[in-house]
Amino acid sequence: MSNLKTITRNTFLYTISSVLQRASSIIFFPIFSSYLTKGDYGIQGVIYYIAAILNIIGEMQLSRVGTRLIYDGNDVNENVRRIYGMYFIMIIIFKCLLGGFLYVTGPYLLKPFLNDISFDPYVTLTLIAMPASGIYGLYKAYLQATDKGTKFIKVDMLYFLSNVSLNLYFIIVHGMGVSGLLLSTIISSVLFAIYAYFDLFRKTYLRIDFTLMKESLRLALPLLFFILLGLFVDGSDKIILNSKLGKDVSGIFYIATMLAAFFNVFRESSNQALIPWFYREKNKTSDARIAQVLFLSFGAMCIVGLGISYFSYEMIYILSGNKELISAYRYTPLIIVSALIVYVSQFYYMIIMFYKIHTRWLFLTTLSGWLVNMGACYLLIDYFGIYGAALGNMLGVITLTIVKAWLSKISGYHLNWKLFTILILATQALSLIIFLPIPYLYLLPIKIAITLMALFVLYHYANKVVDVNKLFMEQWALIRNRLTTNKPV
Repeated sequence: MSNLKTITRNTFLYTISSVLQRASSIIFFPIFSSYLTKGDYGIQGVIYYIAAILNIIGEMQLSRVGTRLIYDGNDVNENVRRIYGMYFIMIIIFKCLLGGFLYVTGPYLLKPFLNDISFDPYVTLTLIAMPASGIYGLYKAYLQATDKGTKFIKVDMLYFLSNVSLNLYFIIVHGMGVSGLLLSTIISSVLFAIYAYFDLFRKTYLRIDFTLMKESLRLALPLLFFILLGLFVDGSDKIILNSKLGKDVSGIFYIATMLAAFFNVFRESSNQALIPWFYREKNKTSDARIAQVLFLSFGAMCIVGLGISYFSYEMIYILSGNKELISAYRYTPLIIVSALIVYVSQFYYMIIMFYKIHTRWLFLTTLSGWLVNMGACYLLIDYFGIYGAALGNMLGVITLTIVKAWLSKISGYHLNWKLFTILILATQALSLIIFLPIPYLYLLPIKIAITLMALFVLYHYANKVVDVNKLFMEQWALIRNRLTTNKPV
């Protein structure tokens, strides 16, 4: 029961933080769109994508490896001091070296990607932000790895509020456009990196342990290629769609993926809570019990995805004054199901990382997914347009999930994929109801009724695993108490 309490509480807290931050792009859209041009949004999208790639390379996925290694042995606190102290130094060194290299060579290396976007100030500001943002990211990973969910949301929400406030100040008062957004990131990252140092890193062993570094890099390097290729899997469909059909069509697809991003908030929050729990409990809990918890989590995500697919039309209609964007709702069911398949792949990722035997082959999962995604998009977009891009992405994530399942099996753990497949197919079939050729006033109650029935089924299954009413009442009381007092986490 206590294990499920931890997962439920942290999933809830991480979801609150992620939802508020993801929703801010929608909440402040009417304001920002008055000061930012279409060109500014184009710059923002390209620079943020480049920043994501650079951060993945510069951080070497050490935060993910740290989550795994701190639970080796019995002294977690000692592991934290050893591991996070060394990672603090490594990330600063890696990011400074990468930033310096790109500052010199970037105007030439990045020109094909930047096109008509100037390197300075946009990429320059991104490079300046990298070391501090890496330290703050490592600190957040520590809070998640050690189940400090309440502290995580407090710190992350303060960061979010400071960043948004600075965004509004630089854009509205000074009219700095995208440069203002990037400058806000620098200031917020530096402030919270300083806080992270005094709260955690100054208490750690700030030295290089070459044995630990070798073990960390052995696990991190396959992850680095794995995550990078995953980013390519996630972005190649959009790039190919834009190159074939233009920015207007790719803009509609972007809106659809933005709606799916709401689902990814819940998916990632659940995954962040499950990973440390799985690493702690794998050798203490039966495989049957672990499978129950994973299946319950997946069932909950299916209902969240179904709800977003059903009500994406209403979301766009209410949030956007531009009626040209409403057609994006048609593509959300395929994108949501692809995200559900990714969630299953994350279960297999946990298993592979636990056994540590075949982590060096993880890059094969995203490499195969990327190649299939690119090939499928090139073939399908010409015939099916946006649906072709969504199908290409789905085929890519199916491929990478199959490869992960194989690596999990040869690592020594077999997860029953048939149950997950049944739920995925059921979710996809039910989501297609939005295309029924019936009046909206008849369709809306059907969508509501199916969603409520799905919740009813999930509730009854969950009660077989845990006393749901008792669990939620206890967690609500605990969260309310911690958010209204200064009780330490």
